[in-house]
Amino acid sequence: MTLARASLLAALLLSACGPGADAPAAGPKQEGGPVPAGTVAGTAPAISHLRGEYRVAGVDGEELNAPTGVTVSITEDVIDLARCAGFAWSYAFADDILQTERIATPADQPVCGVTDEVAQVGAALQQVNRVSRTAANGIEFSGGGRSVLLFSQ
Repeated sequence: MTLARASLLAALLLSACGPGADAPAAGPKQEGGPVPAGTVAGTAPAISHLRGEYRVAGVDGEELNAPTGVTVSITEDVIDLARCAGFAWSYAFADDILQTERIATPADQPVCGVTDEVAQVGAALQQVNRVSRTAANGIEFSGGGRSVLLFSQ
């Protein structure tokens, strides 16, 4: 075998170890950082809508150990954890930044009590300003040193 053929063979073998034609098309990474609110890995506008019912899986990177499930309802423009306790926000995206405004509890509506876990989730949601999809298809709200991880119900 000539030196040129040996070099060509070595180059072919090395290229077979790296990404090539058999590798899936590269898209935005799902690991190592958040996916911007306007995109989800591998698709066009992703978290273009958040509407749905979600269970809270974690707060600030820790699993939520609540004796009962904690849920969040999200409509086209409202995030509602416990409106009667003041844990509801209107929201919109501006340049992939989540902008929220707390919805005041009407004076004629009784204020409800919440568990410590719901209060913890509410305090974290009050601080967030980013939304990303996780590799496990969860939705993570983050910002202000806080985070809340949600999964569809």
